[in-house]
Amino acid sequence: MDKIRVMLKIRELESYLEELDELLPDDEISYSKSLEKRRSIERELQIMIECVIDICMILLKELKIGPPQNEENALELLSGKITNIEKLKEMRGFRNILVHKYGKIKDNLVFNFALEESEDFRIFIDDVKKLIK
Repeated sequence: MDKIRVMLKIRELESYLEELDELLPDDEISYSKSLEKRRSIERELQIMIECVIDICMILLKELKIGPPQNEENALELLSGKITNIEKLKEMRGFRNILVHKYGKIKDNLVFNFALEESEDFRIFIDDVKKLIK
């Protein structure tokens, strides 16, 4: 397995998590009032979710599980190896909302997602680190 490639992507994801922690204001009102914060956090979340998907694709190749039909199938193929697959599927769906409904997304949804889902990114990172050992 190309552990170096996986770990580079994990480090990238960890750095995005740190950036998100720095960007995220303490409350939803502060978030809503700052266009700069809103756009930065939306983009940060999009990149983080894409990083998760990239890591999943690398794992599928390295573990020789098989080529996925699509992103959702890629996540499905890793069930049993990654504990929070259902949360990752939700993240993928949220990324699609960020990308395709960019101007219509509600601020409270993004703020709450950023606040609540950080732990799911950390669980994913821990699972991947265990998997590549």
